[in-house]
Amino acid sequence: MVTDQALADSHIHLFAHGFVGPEGHSPAGGDELSEYEKLRQRVGIGTALVVGYEGEAAYEGNNAYLERMARRHSWIKPLAYLHHSATHSEAQEWLDAGFYGVSVYAVEENDAESLADLIRKVGPVLAERRAVMSLNAAPAVYPALRAALEDQPGLHALMSHFGLPAKGAGSEHEAIQGLRDLGAMQENANVVVKASGFYAFSGLLDADEALAMVFENFGAERIVWGSDYPVVLSAESFDQTIRYVSELSEGVRRAILGDNLRAILARVERP
Repeated sequence: MVTDQALADSHIHLFAHGFVGPEGHSPAGGDELSEYEKLRQRVGIGTALVVGYEGEAAYEGNNAYLERMARRHSWIKPLAYLHHSATHSEAQEWLDAGFYGVSVYAVEENDAESLADLIRKVGPVLAERRAVMSLNAAPAVYPALRAALEDQPGLHALMSHFGLPAKGAGSEHEAIQGLRDLGAMQENANVVVKASGFYAFSGLLDADEALAMVFENFGAERIVWGSDYPVVLSAESFDQTIRYVSELSEGVRRAILGDNLRAILARVERP
C-alpha cells in the first residue's frame, strides 16, 4: 500500500509501445504502465522519476507520451530527453510543460565535447528552476562533465547507475577506478548518485562494495534508489533492486529509498 512514507523511485522508463529488451519485447510482461502500477501498489512507491529516452527510432515521441501520462497520474514526475543539439529554449519549453528536468545520455569519449556544450546551453535555465538533469554518463566523459558542472554550480545532476563504472572497463580494477573517478565529484554538492542499474556492473563489481564506495564519498543524503524498470527485469527481479539497500540502518534506508528524492523534487519550481 502507498503511504506517506512510500518509496520514491529515481529511475524508471515508460514507453508507449514498450521497451524492446533481449526477449524481443518488454520484460515487464504486459503494458508497462499497468504493470508498474501493480508493482508500486505492492511495494509501496509513491513517486517515480520517469526518465525520457528518444535515443533510438523506436522510442521517438517518448517525451510527448510522458507529458500525457503525467497529466493522468500524479505519481509520475517526468524528465524530458534532450539530444546533445538541444537549445536553451527547448529545455525551457519542456520545463514549462511540467517536466521536472531533463535526461541526457553520454557514454562514449566522443560524447564529451557535445555534452559539455549542452550543459552550458541548458544549465542556466535548469538551475534557475532548480530542476534536475539525470545523466547516463560513463567515466569516459567525466573530465568534461566535471568541468561543465563546476561552471554551472546551481545545476542539480543525478548520476544514473553509479555512473556506469563498468562501461568501457575490462577488469575489476578499471571498474573500481570508475567509481573513484565518480567520487571525485563529491566536492560539487549538487551531484547526487542513483543507486540503480546494479546489473550493469555485476560482472566486474560486487554490489555491496560499489554501494559502500559511493556511500563513503557522497554520504546517505546524496544517494537515491532507482529500479531502472522495466530494463532491469531482463536481468533480475524488481524486489532485488530494493534488497540491495535493505541491510542499511533504518534511517539511512528511508533516506535513500524515498526521503532524498522527495526533497529534491520538492525544490523544483513548477509552472
